[in-house]
Amino acid sequence: MQIKPLRNHQDFIETVSTVSQLIDNSWPKILTLNENSEQYRQFEVLLTLIEIYERENCLSEFSDPVEAIQFYMEKNDLTVTELSNLISEDFFKMTDILNRDKPMTLTIVWKLCTLWKIPANLLLKPYNKMHPIN
Repeated sequence: MQIKPLRNHQDFIETVSTVSQLIDNSWPKILTLNENSEQYRQFEVLLTLIEIYERENCLSEFSDPVEAIQFYMEKNDLTVTELSNLISEDFFKMTDILNRDKPMTLTIVWKLCTLWKIPANLLLKPYNKMHPIN
């Protein structure tokens, strides 16, 4: 298997397809691969490439910070309570932020940047209650 950088969306799609095929063809054996095996290392590199590509390219599609946070919550299957606990913030404060009633504090932005690697420039975008500001 040839591992190459993901330079465009087509490379990304091909790599996701390759990982999907690896999982389909190796299930459940893939769960017990030795960490030192070549197949494990290749699988790990492909997943890392996909994660980096998604972080750098897919997040820019969000028009406001709340959408990005909601995406990460869905991706990680988190409730507002779990998010609040994860970043050590008050539940009601997080609810107000997700409802666009209150802006995020720099502390919350910093925590989300650190924990989820969401780019700060995305979280610092202005937004209002009714519609994202473009």
